[in-house]
Amino acid sequence: MASSTPVLPKLPSTEAFLHLIYDYRYFSIAAYEWNKITSSGHVLQDKDALVQDALLLHARSLISFYLPSSRSSSTDIVYSDFGLRPLAASRARKLGRYKPSIDVHLMHLTAYRDYAYRRRHISNPSVAERQRPNWNRHNAIIIKELLEVLRISAKSAGQWRPPLEELHAACEARLQAQMSWPAQLGEASQVRRYIRQLQITP
Repeated sequence: MASSTPVLPKLPSTEAFLHLIYDYRYFSIAAYEWNKITSSGHVLQDKDALVQDALLLHARSLISFYLPSSRSSSTDIVYSDFGLRPLAASRARKLGRYKPSIDVHLMHLTAYRDYAYRRRHISNPSVAERQRPNWNRHNAIIIKELLEVLRISAKSAGQWRPPLEELHAACEARLQAQMSWPAQLGEASQVRRYIRQLQITP
């Protein structure tokens, strides 16, 4: 008889927020660096691939956060943990189309990465869609979408609206310039103090 995976309790929302901050913070930093790389006159270098990888790795975590279909475990941190409404279907589709490509072409060393292999052996359309996008073109779309869904989602977040709006403002500012990250969204102890001051219940 197969053993079932136990359903573990959710992480308290304040602690979950620390991890959401982390991914959005470093996504924004990578986005800033990527925008510098793609500015006119920049000559692409090997190290620029590391910036793109960081951007896409954090993007993948954030896409999974917003897509209920991405939840693979009871321990996943997802949008509903903060009282957020599901994304509109069009936005969910727009973001969701990137997750398989990031999984295959960055996070999983697989034969699916090979274009000729996919054409020869994979007939399932959902798998064929895992063709590697031209990230140079799509990164800007991903950046815009993930900041926009944070802005829109915060509006429906009830008691979590202020810190999520603060997170969105910090990300937008960090995308534009190198700057100090807001203290109340920085060290774990300061984030916890900030959430307590807002009297957000777990």
